[in-house]
Amino acid sequence: MIISRFLLAYEVAVGAVPGLFIGSYGAANNLEALKTTGITHVLCVSPTLPLNFPDVFTYLQLQVADLSSVRISDYFDDAFGFIDSALSSGGKVLVHCFMGISRSSTVILAYLIARRGFSLADALCKLRRVRPQVQPNSGFYRELVALEAKQNNSAS
Repeated sequence: MIISRFLLAYEVAVGAVPGLFIGSYGAANNLEALKTTGITHVLCVSPTLPLNFPDVFTYLQLQVADLSSVRISDYFDDAFGFIDSALSSGGKVLVHCFMGISRSSTVILAYLIARRGFSLADALCKLRRVRPQVQPNSGFYRELVALEAKQNNSAS
């Protein structure tokens, strides 16, 4: 656990697409790196993590546990609205959960599918290029597959 805390303390957010970054709770607590990167908004995908810099960043906290039984898609509209608003005003958004593996990656993958027209495979490839440990849990992955199918049907 000490090694995990050490690694999290020095993690930085990485860019998925221009203006949209992914990271762990460690990245969300690296104030110097967040400022250097130009982060203005932080989307926390966890019900338990504290929001440590409310006077510095605009926050949205989604009450999502990392359980395959949770319907993370219920939170997509709020997440997409927050991201769209930040990006349209010239801001930069960090999306994080505790480890930056499942919840935060699911939100970014869903955003890339719904808002940027990516296929799930292309979105995963793009995100894993900058963060190889990305791995939505099985329930979240099924929801991403369903989102991709819905997007394909509405595009027809």
